[in-house]
Amino acid sequence: MTLPDNVKERIEYVASYVQGSLIDWFLLKQEILRSMPAKMRKIVGLSKRHRNTKKMLMNDVDREVIAYWELITGIKLWIDPKRLHDPNWIYRKRGWALNGNKERILEEEARRKANRDSASDY
Repeated sequence: MTLPDNVKERIEYVASYVQGSLIDWFLLKQEILRSMPAKMRKIVGLSKRHRNTKKMLMNDVDREVIAYWELITGIKLWIDPKRLHDPNWIYRKRGWALNGNKERILEEEARRKANRDSASDY
């Protein structure tokens, strides 16, 4: 997929006033989105946040914008790995650990009580 000309124009517009002061992809993405009308933002299809982790999911449009930015400015953008969604993340239902933890805690308490009882026998 290639970027439409109107999106390229917006990226060039942002590049004209940013002038290399931004190297963080997430901040630059916000600036690019702010320069676009609302209808255009939806059509472009830049990445969104993951619904559970609230971290960003990179998509092909993002990668193309980053490549185009590097082409026109010569600046390689930095992407903070802490703000990206982990692809190995597993969704677990609410309270998934409570049952297992409750059993483990009760076993540990029983062991402690048994140790105390056996120590008091001497």
